[in-house]
Amino acid sequence: SGMMNDMMACGQLTTNLGTIKTDIAIMPDWGTGYLGYDGNISAKDFNLHDIIPGSNGLGLLSVNLNISGNVDSLSHTQNRLNGKIQRLDFNGYTYSDINVKGSLSNTTFNGNININAPNLTAELIGKYNFGGRNNNIELSSDVYANLKELHLAPENTSSSELRFVVGAQLSGDIANRPIGNVTISQVEFNLDDKRLKIDKLTAIAEEDKDNKHSISIKSDFLDLDIYGEYKISEVASDIYGMIAHTLPTIFGKTEEPKPSSNYFTYSFRIKEINEFVKFYDPALKFHGDIYTSNGYVFGNTKTIYGKINIPQISRNEYIIGESSIEMYSMNGLANLFDNYFS
Repeated sequence: SGMMNDMMACGQLTTNLGTIKTDIAIMPDWGTGYLGYDGNISAKDFNLHDIIPGSNGLGLLSVNLNISGNVDSLSHTQNRLNGKIQRLDFNGYTYSDINVKGSLSNTTFNGNININAPNLTAELIGKYNFGGRNNNIELSSDVYANLKELHLAPENTSSSELRFVVGAQLSGDIANRPIGNVTISQVEFNLDDKRLKIDKLTAIAEEDKDNKHSISIKSDFLDLDIYGEYKISEVASDIYGMIAHTLPTIFGKTEEPKPSSNYFTYSFRIKEINEFVKFYDPALKFHGDIYTSNGYVFGNTKTIYGKINIPQISRNEYIIGESSIEMYSMNGLANLFDNYFS
């Protein structure tokens, strides 16, 4: 309804999936070709589980959103968003009081998402550039989650909570070759009467003058360094595929891994292991770090090498001395060495 340069789009659509309402003023500028709009869009009890295929754990969605902005003749948009997700079902829990405020274009979201629910509080402030192949993320957030109430903890757990602060500045191909840093600090994890604290974890991703990529992770409990040519999204599956194909008696029969373009060196050190082990078996003790150095993976020849050093392990009166496991595998043919030091 309205004049040609000032129209209203009001309506309600009710289906078995839920209800959507619109109340939007549409303001075309015939001279510039811009189409302006300002109004409200709401959805009540919209069934995301039936809309999005697969076993995704999603349920009903209720949202009330004010949106204003414009779109030009090339479909470039500039929008201001301000609204609330009143209900979002996930994994059997109903989230509420999720506030969204910021600007949204074809390529960028800049704003904040504030969650102030009984069992989850978080304030995500940042900018996400998702246009094209190279993306950019800048964010910071404080998070508290009652994992037991959110159905994210084992069923036999009486209580489980998680708190942490996260900050990130990343650019480039975020999934495969990011550049930047991520810091997670003030981590507190509680499971029943056990507690784990991590002061700080820092991950730095860089690219050198030879276009080689590196990731360095430093924390109270883990140090990890990777350097070479690789896609992060493929690294874990590459390593697992090579090891599983080499050791079928342990992993069962698997498909032969395909050659890949990933090749890199790696080293890691797992520290303060007893702080993790106490959640599963408090009597089990590691008397040192688990570590490896000078490991490498060559995806083109399906080659993997690593030597894992294991400290003395004890449980009550039982003791296993220091040991190491060294493996070299190419195309599924392996040399495996087990060294034990009493």
